[in-house]
Amino acid sequence: MSFNNRPNTPAEAQFFLKMVSENKMDSSTVKKFYSTVETYAPQNTLSIYETATPDGEPAQASLVHREIEEGGHEYEIPLVRNLTADEIVEVMNQLENALAENDFLLETSTFDEECCLNEDHDDLYFEPEITEQIATTFAERSHSHWLNERIGKGWRYGKKKNETEKTHPLLKPWSQIPEEHRTIDSSAPQLLLDLLEEYGYTVISHAELDELIETAEKKRK
Repeated sequence: MSFNNRPNTPAEAQFFLKMVSENKMDSSTVKKFYSTVETYAPQNTLSIYETATPDGEPAQASLVHREIEEGGHEYEIPLVRNLTADEIVEVMNQLENALAENDFLLETSTFDEECCLNEDHDDLYFEPEITEQIATTFAERSHSHWLNERIGKGWRYGKKKNETEKTHPLLKPWSQIPEEHRTIDSSAPQLLLDLLEEYGYTVISHAELDELIETAEKKRK
């Protein structure tokens, strides 16, 4: 790791991850911060600063230390892009473990640009087990909706479907429908995600949202 330790350096990055503290961190803590981010951030997302030596010679730095005007210190790592919500949460959790004895805040360009919840996610998807649960629940609720609608129009259960008599063999609760007659579209959850993404939306869990809100609130303090 190349480390620019000259406070107030003009080096700036469009995308970054920084640790902010009231007191200056020792070199071992700073190295631990960098190594943790390097290990747990996605591969090839860390960048470098083009800076200069005290003599004015061109140089590169993978982390920059600055003194903040209102007091305190910040240690900034340049990135090639903004991190996603999931990526930020992963790095934050690892830093909390690695730097448990230190008091610091984590800031990112993602929150600065307020784009975290609206950026493009090429890999937006549900985990397989969640996909199955959602698909099954959606099928069950769709059946209940269909069942209530039919009953409301005078239909009733019958061993055979009869338009004249308004009978249907599937007019019964989902739990009583034989497995071979249950229609579950496992592709529906992913199709919904793709549609939401197409219209500029994304999906995060309540836990991830709480993490984002907590981080944003800490930054405002």
